[in-house]
Amino acid sequence: IGAGDVFFGVFWVTLALYAYILMGRIEGQRRQLDYRSRFDALTGLLNRHGLLAAADSIFDKTNTRSPATVLFADLNQFKSVNDRYGHGAGDRVLAEFAQIFSESAETGVCGRWGGDEFVAILPLREAAAVRQIFERIEVRTAAWSRSNGLPMAVSLGVSHAPRDGHDLVTLLSVADIHLYQSKSQQPETAGASPNYRTLVDESETS
Repeated sequence: IGAGDVFFGVFWVTLALYAYILMGRIEGQRRQLDYRSRFDALTGLLNRHGLLAAADSIFDKTNTRSPATVLFADLNQFKSVNDRYGHGAGDRVLAEFAQIFSESAETGVCGRWGGDEFVAILPLREAAAVRQIFERIEVRTAAWSRSNGLPMAVSLGVSHAPRDGHDLVTLLSVADIHLYQSKSQQPETAGASPNYRTLVDESETS
């Protein structure tokens, strides 16, 4: 074996290793970009794009034998938290509520729709079960607010597929109506508790 053969052997091995490393880096960057496109950096939940993608697969399969429940949450007077305490405190409130919301929903798909709005897509839940989820969210939210000295309260709405719609945007529109019916009945204070019983019961009879 001559020196030229050794050189070309080393060259091709080095080139193959470099190509392998480069492809690994490209794949890693692709996965990272895919993650960033679907997940919210602040809360770790799905972002709007991720929620819509998840909903497409869920509601394609939704029919009268396979219904779903959509929960919609909106933090009350969140802008005043940013204005009074700063955006760092606002980010802290969003991150904490995201954990409360996802843990209280227990199952299904949870995400941040945008700003201070959050969405959960669950298997069908009856009014009593939805009320229990809302109560858990309200109790934990109020407890966190008291212990941390930051105002955090939430309004909540619910809709059901296929009765209220067959896609996420339509279902959120229905849930949003119930949410603002609840919000309009609350005192104008950051610590007000959501009237979850009214909004859940109304959604069941609408």
